[in-house]
Amino acid sequence: MNVQILNKYGFNFIKRADGERIISNMGTSYIAAYIWECNDPELIDEYISDINLCLSGQYELVEEPDKSSSTIYARLYPNGLYFDENDKLPLEDLKELLLSWKEFLENN
Repeated sequence: MNVQILNKYGFNFIKRADGERIISNMGTSYIAAYIWECNDPELIDEYISDINLCLSGQYELVEEPDKSSSTIYARLYPNGLYFDENDKLPLEDLKELLLSWKEFLENN
């Protein structure tokens, strides 16, 4: 788990008494809400594969750059994940957040 990246965004991963896994700040951070909606480790692996293609300069191989969730519009570009085409999350940060979330989902 990348504690440094979690601290950068002010996130904590929490397992509630009822077993639900959440990310702190989901109510105020669209990034936390977005990452929380990525709750299938297999889909996270596919997403990370797309991020790796972007990082290696092979964006054209990304089959589906639309990465919108059920509530948040997001699109993958060679230099980051854009929300509403204005706010950008750097690819390296996105990758680390997804890897940390996946680790938490699989181990808690």
